[in-house]
Amino acid sequence: MIEFRGTVKDNLSLYADEVIFSGQAAGSVTIEGRNVQLSETAHIDGDLTIRSSNKAVISPNATVVGKLTQTGLENSAFLKKHEHDSNGRGIILLFSFSIFLLGLMLFIFARGFMEQSITMLRKQPVRSILWGLFIFLAVPIFMVVTMITVIAIPISVATFMLLPFLLILGFATATLGISDWIFNRNNKPGKLSYRLLLLAVGVVILVILGFIPLIGGLLIFLILLLGLGAATATLGYRLKATSIDQVI
Repeated sequence: MIEFRGTVKDNLSLYADEVIFSGQAAGSVTIEGRNVQLSETAHIDGDLTIRSSNKAVISPNATVVGKLTQTGLENSAFLKKHEHDSNGRGIILLFSFSIFLLGLMLFIFARGFMEQSITMLRKQPVRSILWGLFIFLAVPIFMVVTMITVIAIPISVATFMLLPFLLILGFATATLGISDWIFNRNNKPGKLSYRLLLLAVGVVILVILGFIPLIGGLLIFLILLLGLGAATATLGYRLKATSIDQVI
C-alpha cells in the first residue's frame, strides 16, 4: 500500500496494490493498482491517469485540473513488465534446476566421467574453452550441412534436439568444476553428497553471475564453453580408450 502526501513539481507515477493520493502534483500523475483513492486534499494540476481493477474512489473535494482517464489494469505497463520479469525468473529457475538434475544423474550413473571432466577443466582450462568453442561453432554448421542433403535431414533434426542437452551438460560440468576449484583447492575426492553440494553452489554462482550488468553474459558464455569443452573432450578420450581396448 502507498499513501502519497507530499508535493511534486514534476510528473509522478505510483504503482501498488492499493494507492491513496493525498498530496499535490504540478505535473501529470499516473496511478496503477487494484484499489485507487483520491482524498479531499488531493490536487493535480496536470492530467490524471488511473489504471485499476476496481473503480477509483475520488473525493468530491479532490482537484484534477487536467484530463482524468480511468482504465483497467489490462493496459498497465507496470504489470506487463512485472509479468515479463516473472517469466524471466521462472525460466532461470527451471534452467538452474535442469542443470542440477542432470549433474545429479551424471554423478549417479557416470561419476567416473564427471570426475574426469572436472580434472580436465581444472588442469587444462584454456584447452577446454577452445574445445568448447569448436563444438559451439561446429554443431550449427553440421546441422546446416546435413539440412542441405534431404537424406540427412533426420540427422540434423536429431542434432537439434541434442542441443539443449549439450548446453545443460556444459553448464553442469562447468558449475561443478568452478565450485570444486574454489572450495576444494587440493582436489580431494569427496562423497556424493559433497559433490552435489558443490554442484548446487556452482548453480547459485552461475545465477548470480548472470545478473551482473554488461559482463554477466560474457562470463556465462565463457563458463558454457569451459564446461562444454571439458565434457566433450573427456567423452572423446574415453571413447578412444574404449576403441583401443577393443582392438587389443
